[in-house]
Amino acid sequence: MLTKADLPKLVRRTLKSLGGEATPVEVARVLWRDHRRDLKKSGDIFYTWQVDIRQAATALRRQGKMVPAADSPGIWRLIRKKDRMVAEKPAIKIVA
Repeated sequence: MLTKADLPKLVRRTLKSLGGEATPVEVARVLWRDHRRDLKKSGDIFYTWQVDIRQAATALRRQGKMVPAADSPGIWRLIRKKDRMVAEKPAIKIVA
C-alpha cells in the first residue's frame, strides 16, 4: 500500500531509471508498470495517483531535487550534482 508521502521517492527513483529526465506521461507509464499492484491496493490514491505524482514533482522542485518547471517545460528533470554545484557557487563581483 502506498501513501502520498511515498510518491516523491517513487517519482525520483523513476526519473533516475529513465536517465534523470522524462515527460510526465513517461513517468506515469513506468510508475504504473512497476507499481500497479501497490497503487490498486492504496485506496483513494488509486483514483488520484496521476495528480498526486505532479504534486510530488512540485515537492521535489521545492526541495531542490528537480529543475524548476519554467526551466524545463514539459520535461521533468532531476538536478544532477554538477548542476547543484554550479548553482551554489557564489557570484563573482567585478569592481570597475
